[in-house]
Amino acid sequence: ANTLYEDCGEASLVFTRAAVSNLEVEDMVIIEWDGTAQMGIDYTAMPDTIIFPVGVSQVSYSIDAFVDGTAEGLESVFMNILNLG
Repeated sequence: ANTLYEDCGEASLVFTRAAVSNLEVEDMVIIEWDGTAQMGIDYTAMPDTIIFPVGVSQVSYSIDAFVDGTAEGLESVFMNILNLG
């Protein structure tokens, strides 16, 4: 688990292909997002698919927790990665 606080900068999510992946073909994984924080309101809108172009083994995205001015306590974001090969 990692923690990101509102207005404390960005974090990077780095997705890495499985070690046995063939870099000669494009690869894709599906991401399911869940939790009490609302995507696009409480934090950066994130993709629901990650595409690894030919020859690319890592893809990264920046994520930021927005200051929304609402006293709401701790919120959570869960990511479920599907169809890893």
